[in-house]
Amino acid sequence: MNRIERVFLRVMMAVVALALLGGAVWGPVRIVELALGAGPPRPGETIPRQITYRGFLERDSVPVSGQLEIGFTLVSTDGGTTWRESHVVQVASGHFSADIGEDGGIPAVLLDDPGVSLSVQVQPSTNGPILAGSQRLLSVPFSQRALLAQRAQAASTATDVLATQVVPPGVVSAFAGTVPPVGWLLCDGRAVDRGTYAALFGAIGTSSGVGNGTTTFNLPDYRGRFLRGVDNGAGRDVDSATRIADNGGNAGSQVGSAQPDELRSHQHPLMILSGSSTGGGAYNVNANGTNWQLNGSLFPFGGIAAGVGGVETRPTNVYVNFIVKY
Repeated sequence: MNRIERVFLRVMMAVVALALLGGAVWGPVRIVELALGAGPPRPGETIPRQITYRGFLERDSVPVSGQLEIGFTLVSTDGGTTWRESHVVQVASGHFSADIGEDGGIPAVLLDDPGVSLSVQVQPSTNGPILAGSQRLLSVPFSQRALLAQRAQAASTATDVLATQVVPPGVVSAFAGTVPPVGWLLCDGRAVDRGTYAALFGAIGTSSGVGNGTTTFNLPDYRGRFLRGVDNGAGRDVDSATRIADNGGNAGSQVGSAQPDELRSHQHPLMILSGSSTGGGAYNVNANGTNWQLNGSLFPFGGIAAGVGGVETRPTNVYVNFIVKY
C-alpha cells in the first residue's frame, strides 16, 4: 500500500509546567504546532503502525535547541490500554520530530480507537515536564481510513482470488460486445507477452502458437471458426491425427489444433428406366457409363449435374467474439 494520506492538526496550547531539568527551570512551555501523519509501513505491514510527530517547542517564548528525550504515551478511550515510547530527538530552533511506533509499532487497538489520547513529556526518565497531557488525537481518523483501506484491500484480494477460482485463466467465452471486459482478451491469434500474461501462459502455453519462441505466445484464433471438443480417443473425429497447428502450436489430437473445411465422401444413387420407344427405336442404358441408343442414335452416357448451393457448407449461425480470461 502507498503512503497513507497525511492528516495535519494544528494545535495552539499553553501548558504551564514548572520542573527542574539539569539545573534549569522550564518556564511557560507551549507546543506551537503539532503535525501528525503516517510513516511508511515496515516489511510485512499492509498499513503503517507508526505516527510521525512534528512539533515546535518554546521555553519562555524562546525556541528550544539541543538534544532532548521526548516521551510519548497513548491511552485508549476506556483507559484499558496504555502504550509508551521514548525518543532522543534533536531540537533545532524549536523544531523536532519523532516517529512514534518506530521501535515496534503502535498496537492496532489504539490505531482503531477514535478516542485515543496522547501525552508528550520532556525527559520522562527524570520526570520532566509534561508538554501535552492526555490530548485527544483528533487526527486519528487517518488510521481509521487506513484500517478501512486495509479491509477494503483484503476484500479486494479475496474477490480477485475468488474470481480466479470461479473463472480461471484460459477459460473461453462467447461475448456479444466488441471490446473485451477487464481481464479478458479477444481470441484473435495475436502474439502477447509471456510475462504480462503469465497466468494465461501458464494455462494454455503455446498450444495456439509459439509467438517469437522466447518472450511471446499466441492467443487462440477463433475468428470465423466453430469450436470442437478434443476427441481424446473417443473416435468421433476420425481425422484427429491429421489436424494441423496454428502458428506453430499444437497439432494432432490436442487443444489448439485446427482442421480445414471438408465435405464427407458420399454417393448419390441414379435410377434409369428402360423400355421400347413407340418409334421403333429401342434404347439400352448401361449405368456404368457405356453408350446407350435412343431412336437409332448413339449418345454417350455420363456427365455432371448442374451445381447448386454456395461456397461453403454451414449451419445457421450468428456472429460473436470469442474471448479468453487471462
